[in-house]
Amino acid sequence: MRNKRNAKFFINILASKISLLALGGLTVWLGISVLKEANRKHEASDAVALLEAEKQDLEAKNADAAAVLGSLKDAGILELEAKRRLNLKKIGEEVAVILREKNGQEQSRGSEDSVEKTKTLNDGGEGADFPNPLKWWKYITGSE
Repeated sequence: MRNKRNAKFFINILASKISLLALGGLTVWLGISVLKEANRKHEASDAVALLEAEKQDLEAKNADAAAVLGSLKDAGILELEAKRRLNLKKIGEEVAVILREKNGQEQSRGSEDSVEKTKTLNDGGEGADFPNPLKWWKYITGSE
């Protein structure tokens, strides 16, 4: 009989409004904690995936750089790169420079006024004494 009374006492305590409120609050708190932890885990996995992608990109760039470095060990390729990028030449070697007109059609269609201004500035005419910023200002504004 005593066990029945003890069991009934515990059931009454657990069924009371205060204990239900406390247990409900504890359940909500635990649920929020679990959701926060799941969110942190998801953010961490996203960060890891981003770092893995960056790692693969850097490894690919490293492999490309190693291939370029390996090719530069060849003297012939090194000489070609020096000529192409640094405009160097060997002693006794002669270089021919071919100048091409840029926008040849636009130049032939241009107004005579702009051609005359260009000739004046380039031939040492009146505009040759002006400093470069003033020449640009006159070019941009179209003033004389």
